Amino acid sequence: MVCLDTDVLIAFLRGESAATSFLAKLPQKDMKTTAVNAAELFEGAFLAPNAEKVLPKIEGLLSQMEILPADLVAAHFFGRVVAALSRQGRKPSDFDALIAAVALANNETLVTRDEHLKQIGGLTVKRW
Repeated sequence: MVCLDTDVLIAFLRGESAATSFLAKLPQKDMKTTAVNAAELFEGAFLAPNAEKVLPKIEGLLSQMEILPADLVAAHFFGRVVAALSRQGRKPSDFDALIAAVALANNETLVTRDEHLKQIGGLTVKRW
């Protein structure tokens, strides 16, 4: 099972062939992302000058996916991840840490091109 990071979703929405090919190979039931990734997509849409055209595409894509919540279990993982990396002087962004925590809480592999997420202990990362 995989959890799709924001970068692959944006690339898909832009029509990039690598992302389109990757997602075409995934069964519909494996299309998952986090509520945090959805928030990042909506943030980008509302910042875009053509938000009225972008929003329906995002909403359509997200409606076909399972959205994993940032719940209490994910909050526990978030605290552990941030504390461990902070002790090493490598504190990740809060959004990245929360996305990783949701993936960990749901035992999902995170599909991303963000190499820095590999530093999070216990997180399985797959490049798309």
